[in-house]
Parts: sequence; C-alpha cells; structure tokens
Amino acid sequence: MAFSYAKKDSTVAERPLIPYPPHEAMTAEQLASQLLDNGLQGIAPDDLANRIQRVGYYRLKGYWYPFLTPTDGNPSKRKLPFRQNTNFNDIWERYVFDQELRVVVFDGIITIEAFLRSFLGTKLALFHGPSATWRKRDYRTCPTMAQKPGPPLSQASSTPTHAHNYPTSDISERHTAIPCHHTGCSPAASTMAR
Repeated sequence: MAFSYAKKDSTVAERPLIPYPPHEAMTAEQLASQLLDNGLQGIAPDDLANRIQRVGYYRLKGYWYPFLTPTDGNPSKRKLPFRQNTNFNDIWERYVFDQELRVVVFDGIITIEAFLRSFLGTKLALFHGPSATWRKRDYRTCPTMAQKPGPPLSQASSTPTHAHNYPTSDISERHTAIPCHHTGCSPAASTMAR
C-alpha cells in the first residue's frame, strides 16, 4: 500500500506506508509494571494500575509525554524510559489541571450557548410570532407558495403514494424555518427568505 503526497514543484511522489508495529494487549497491572520499570517514581504499583483503569493508559500518555526521554535522531520525539526523577504526581497534576480547565471552558460554552439560544428565540418570536421556528409556511397567505402542501417531513420520498400525490413537490420547499406572512411577497423575496 502506498500514498501520494504533493511536492513543492507539484510533482506527485509515491511512498510506501509503514505499518505501525503491533502491540500485545496488556492489563492495567502489566502497564503499571512497565511504566515503573521504565523509571516512573512516586506511586505504588496498585495505585498506578487503578489510575490507569480509571483514566486510561493512552489518555495519561499525553500528560507524561514531556517526561519521556528524547530520541537521538529527533529531539522532538520521545520514548520510554522516563527522564531521571520523573514523579507520577507531576503527571497527575497536569491531568487534573486539564480536567478542571475543561470544566471551566465547558461551563463558559454552555452559558454562551444558552444566551444565544434565548436571544435568537426572542428576536424571532418578536419579528415573526411566537411559533416562528416551528410553523409550516402558510400557503394560503403567501402567493408564491400557493401550491398543494406536501406530506409531513416524516414521510419518506420513497413511499409509493408520495410520488403519486405530490409529483412536483419538494420537502425543502414546503417547509421553512421562518413563515412568510408578508402581503404581496415575490418569488425572489420568498427564495431569499428560505
């Protein structure tokens, strides 16, 4: 198997994919033992195994990556063993800080989302009426949409009766987020409202 990548001079070169070396499945106790054997300090094997089970080995790996030994050929790449005097508490503090930061950021996102939802809902209701976002387009008052309304959105277009009853209808044209109640609206204005 090979993949292509573009060079700066726009020619395409082929380079074979090198498969990732397979790893045997290991228990949390085996992973904890491997980490301790590679120089991790400051935690008992059972406690480390419990934390690996609770958080996950590969999730914690991102937090201990800076504490690994740089490779000879590429100093930005790192691998086991750990640097000298690497303490698990330093790794765990990074993990806990990241979790706390995630909670604070998520709380802020929830606050912003609730404000925007309330603000937009209020503006839509004031401009188009209380059920503006859920109503079907009113076909009787909008001359540009004075066609036979189609089936509900839940009815699939593959239903045998759909093509017979509504041969030229399109679900996206029959329903809109904001109803058109303007008198004398033109086809162009109706298209822009969609």
